[in-house]
Amino acid sequence: MKYGFFIVCRMSNESHNKFGVAAKIEKNPAIETLKWNLEGLRKHHPNAPVFIIDSNSPDQNYHVHVESQYNVKVDYAKNNNYTVGAIKHAYTNYKDFDFYFFLQDSQRVNSNLEDCLKYDLSTYSYFNSHKGVHRSKPGREFGFDRQQNIDDGDKWLKKHTPINGIPGIFTGCWGSIMYCKRQVLENLDSIGYFNLLPENKHHDHMMERLTGISLEYLGYSLKENSLKGTKRILKKFRARS
Repeated sequence: MKYGFFIVCRMSNESHNKFGVAAKIEKNPAIETLKWNLEGLRKHHPNAPVFIIDSNSPDQNYHVHVESQYNVKVDYAKNNNYTVGAIKHAYTNYKDFDFYFFLQDSQRVNSNLEDCLKYDLSTYSYFNSHKGVHRSKPGREFGFDRQQNIDDGDKWLKKHTPINGIPGIFTGCWGSIMYCKRQVLENLDSIGYFNLLPENKHHDHMMERLTGISLEYLGYSLKENSLKGTKRILKKFRARS
């Protein structure tokens, strides 16, 4: 089975502190984080194809720091649609793969993941969600971050997919990050999932919910075979421009 890794990346020119002020430091933490990602990936998957799907970064030259060193390809895709846009780009432009591992640039592979190949779908993590704001429903974890996202999510699903709006309870897909066979992406495409393209952080947050809803609509379990809690994928948090 031919598989590849597809990393969603936005490379800033400089770091910012929590107040949004540019931090004058010797190393760019964004490129250092990407290298941290690639070092782990190459340790456990030394020969796998790796593509970095760029999210229209301010820095359009960072390939010089990583391509030859880690044997990867930076695809300056001009993606403005966050993780879902990168997934759509990989699905559309890398059709000869049987299996796709999607990662954020701030995630690090911490073990060999080839056992995931035997499943249709695995997730990095999931959460029990509901049609409400934050933790407004007892026993459910993360709802939506604002009512507007619920209203928009209902409209998007009804307009672009056969799904009749947001269900009362469902499972969210953390970061919209998944590891899946191409057939899963083809099935998502068949219901209009790739028309659900976020253009801001609020809608990117909303898409974690709509991704889970779409996968469950197709009959996939986000919890079965999930890597949640296993530490097989590490996560580093950093400021983004």
